[in-house]
Amino acid sequence: MRGGLCQGALAAVGGVTVKTQVLYGKSESVPDANYLAALVKSNFDVVYILTGELSADALTVEESALMIGYRRLDARARTGVLALLSGIQPEPRRRQRKSPR
Repeated sequence: MRGGLCQGALAAVGGVTVKTQVLYGKSESVPDANYLAALVKSNFDVVYILTGELSADALTVEESALMIGYRRLDARARTGVLALLSGIQPEPRRRQRKSPR
């Protein structure tokens, strides 16, 4: 199974039985919103699952951890994190002008 999970493990994440998960895998049944929401909470890209195309805003595990941590901060701490990030961003590359010959 993709993602390194067997049918039983994915069924547990989605809150369904293994039989239901197998039916989803065979496209003989369609998952409901509760199943998909449970997958999202476990950082699955549901857009990819439904369409086969990667979601434009899918986050890596590290990015998800950062977002979760950031959302737990108070306003003062968020301001500090944003100030830190603005100070460590790389400088934009400047276009070099060619001198006329």
